[in-house]
Amino acid sequence: MTIESLRLRNFKSFQDAALDTLPSFAVVVGANGTGMTDTLEP
Repeated sequence: MTIESLRLRNFKSFQDAALDTLPSFAVVVGANGTGMTDTLEP
């Protein structure tokens, strides 16, 4: 799966976050309960 961009608004602890250019390999890092896994679920 290739994710080209990611935008989060009012999602868990993110008010407004955008990643417009992602490398071919990316690691999502954060504290427990911040929604890391939820961002990848459909």
